[in-house]
Amino acid sequence: VDCSESVSLKLLESEAIAAAVHRRGLRRLVMLTLPEQTRYLKKAFPGLDKMRLQYAKAAQPEGSRREESELLDELIAVTIDQVFLREGLIWKQAEFERAIEENRSHLAEAANRIAALVAEILETYREIRTRLSSISALNLLSCVNDMQQQLDLLVYRGFIEQTDWQHLQAYPRYLKALLLRLEKLGHAAARDQQQMRVMASLQQEWQQRYQQMQSDHLQDERIEEIRWMLEELRISLFAQEVKTAYPISVKRIEKRWKELGL
Repeated sequence: VDCSESVSLKLLESEAIAAAVHRRGLRRLVMLTLPEQTRYLKKAFPGLDKMRLQYAKAAQPEGSRREESELLDELIAVTIDQVFLREGLIWKQAEFERAIEENRSHLAEAANRIAALVAEILETYREIRTRLSSISALNLLSCVNDMQQQLDLLVYRGFIEQTDWQHLQAYPRYLKALLLRLEKLGHAAARDQQQMRVMASLQQEWQQRYQQMQSDHLQDERIEEIRWMLEELRISLFAQEVKTAYPISVKRIEKRWKELGL
């Protein structure tokens, strides 16, 4: 368990919570083991001031008390994960020591790579927010609300640390698709609304499950899997120019939903 200036052992109520807490504890242990490199990391991310300004506009999850300065903490957390925990959580001291020795020289490269990705995400996020706020036509209101909800679910205070690396890397693709949808909206509102109806029931059912999971403070990998499938479906429906990661359709999601026992 991360105790800020130290780490300790604690019995937790579920495997998922234990894994998340263990990951945070490992990050803290890396920082305590490598104090000089940790001080370097705090100054290593290019464009940090600009990213902070953009991140300050991100949605604040209900009940969260995250502050603007915590962007740096998230960047450091993801960097440590990518450098030292890329193969998974470490449970033995010898494995931890080996990970430190073999990977400590990769911190600078990882920090630059992660800063570039997050900067791209936040810049596109800023552009989408600006465009959405400029739309006032009543006939586009349902489309704008749908896109704003999608954007808030993707980019919120804490998403950098909380999103797994595979899907964080896909954010530029998700956001590019959202931008393309926005560009088409002025001359294709009817088609946009039709595509919204195609996925409406799936989206609503998933949203209810997700909100219940959040209110119960639980983690369910099945709900997360469907979430990312819905992002791919949005690309397929609204921005076919952007390639999906895999074949996707409403029927495929419904089938997977049943397979997962949801």
